Amino acid sequence: FIGDSGSIGGGNSGIFLDDYFAGQLHNSVLHQFSGATILKASDGVGNGVAPQPMASVFSNNTWGTFGLSTGLVINAAGAPTGTGNSATGTDPLLVGISRTANGGLDPRPNLASPLRSSTLSAAPVGAPVGFFETTTYRGAFGDTNWLNGWSYLSKAGYLTGYPDAGSGSVADADGDGISDAVENANSSLGFNSGVNDASSVLGTLKTTAEFTANFTAGQTSVTSNPNGFSLYNTADILDLRTVGQTTVQKVGSNVTLTVPVEKSTGLNTWAPAGNMTLGPFTGDPDKEFYRLKVTGAN
Repeated sequence: FIGDSGSIGGGNSGIFLDDYFAGQLHNSVLHQFSGATILKASDGVGNGVAPQPMASVFSNNTWGTFGLSTGLVINAAGAPTGTGNSATGTDPLLVGISRTANGGLDPRPNLASPLRSSTLSAAPVGAPVGFFETTTYRGAFGDTNWLNGWSYLSKAGYLTGYPDAGSGSVADADGDGISDAVENANSSLGFNSGVNDASSVLGTLKTTAEFTANFTAGQTSVTSNPNGFSLYNTADILDLRTVGQTTVQKVGSNVTLTVPVEKSTGLNTWAPAGNMTLGPFTGDPDKEFYRLKVTGAN
C-alpha cells in the first residue's frame, strides 16, 4: 500500500479498524502515509474474547514512513497481535514512487530491498489449493510489474514501463529499474549505474511531436539563412562543380562548357581521354539554360 505521502501529517492513515475487526494482515507493505500506522474506532479491534470469534493478527509486515507517530502498537493493549513486523520507518526501497502521470511509478522492490529477504507468513491452514501464490518477497510485486500494459496506471502514464527484471540476479545497484549492464552500455547518453537517474535521463527524451517541432524549426533556420551556416553561397550555387565541371556561370553573353571525356577498351576500366569543349555560345546576357541532347542513341 502506497499512501498520500510520508511527510504531511494528519492525512491518510495506513489502516483504520472498526466493528471489532478480527481480520489478519500478512506479508504486506505500507509506506508513505501522512497519517498514523493503525487507527481504530472505539469498537475497532477484535480480541477473541466472547462474543468476538477471534483476535486481529498482523504479522510479517513492513511498515514504511508515516507522518504521525500516534498509531496503535502491535501487541499493545487494544491493538492487533502479531510477530515479525518491521519497525515503523523501514524503507522498503521500491524502484520508484510517483503520484502523477510522469512515468515514475514502479512498485517493485529493488535488489537491495528488505522485502526480498524478510520473513514471510505461510498460507492459512485449510486454504483452497492454488488460492494463494507462494512468493519470496513481501508485498504485491517481485521482479514482474504485472500492472504494465493493461491497468489504468499503465495506460494513463503513471508507470515507468521499464522491462521486467525477470530475475533477482539482474544487478541494479542504484535501484532505478534499469540494470547496471544497460546503464554502463549507455553512459554516453547520461546513464550512471551508481545514480538513480531514470527520471532525469529519460525525462530528456522527446515525443514524436516534440521531435518534429524541433526538426522543423532547425530546417527553417537553415533554409532561411544558408550563408549563416557556412553552406553554399550565392556564387557557389551559380557555379556548381563536381570532379569535372558540369555547370558554369555565364560571363556576360559568352558561355563555354567543358565536359571531361574518358575512354575504355573493354568497358571495365576507364582512363581520361581529354576534355570536350562546347562553345562559346552567345546567349541572353541575363539568364539562359543549356542541356546536352543525344538523339537516336543505340
